[in-house]
Amino acid sequence: MINLTIIFHLEEPIKRINLFNSVFQYFSLNLNGIKIILGEFAKENQIKNEKQFLEKEDFWNKSEKKEIKNFLEKDQISRLQEWVLARSMIKYGIGYMFKDQIKIPFNNITIESDKRNKPKLKIKSKNIENKIKKECEEIVISISHSNKMIYVALTSNQIGIDCEDIHLFSEKFREKFVKNDEFNQLKSTMNIQISNSRDIFDTIIWCIKESTLKIIRDAKLANISQVKIEIRDQKIISSYPSINYEFVNFINIKNDSILVLTFIENKVAI
Repeated sequence: MINLTIIFHLEEPIKRINLFNSVFQYFSLNLNGIKIILGEFAKENQIKNEKQFLEKEDFWNKSEKKEIKNFLEKDQISRLQEWVLARSMIKYGIGYMFKDQIKIPFNNITIESDKRNKPKLKIKSKNIENKIKKECEEIVISISHSNKMIYVALTSNQIGIDCEDIHLFSEKFREKFVKNDEFNQLKSTMNIQISNSRDIFDTIIWCIKESTLKIIRDAKLANISQVKIEIRDQKIISSYPSINYEFVNFINIKNDSILVLTFIENKVAI
């Protein structure tokens, strides 16, 4: 039987935003005692006029405007849309999280990369007290794109997210990341009895391993075949050799897509 503790559902959104003639929405989640704000955008709402990105003068800072112009000059429209939408979701999400404390101007919110190339918030304003600025900059961000969806997760805990459209993996590629014992454990635990269940479980396994690697975020440890998955204590646990943490995973299946959220579960001896 499927265990509901490893599945999460996206109920009624807490907020919808209309921006650039498109709509994205936010959900409030509490998984494993961790609070998350999750932004979602369906790519079926594609933006038709990319030049309008530059029209919101008070939304972007100078470096972001330069980046948008660079995308436009190189005609990298698909990358531009993903870049803009992910950052827009982050800015509005941060605004929502801190709405009871202070109104943060959007062009004061910058998304940079840390030394492990993970997205990191930077608040560039002299009018925000240091305590709130510190709280804001400690928010952890994880971003994922698929052909159909874009997701952004914001939380105070380490998190990795990965989304993927459900599809058939080639046998050669499948051998690199799917282990029979992992596949069988998931299948027997979740008990999804439909015709394309192999596609679903392969995609779930891929997303779990990808989101686990996003937390580790170490180029030397980027071998997806080394991530191990097991069912234990009614949870999906992932791990990586030489990493002294285990990770717990939660799954959402929606509109022919898989979304996995991964958190650090506990520290283990190695």
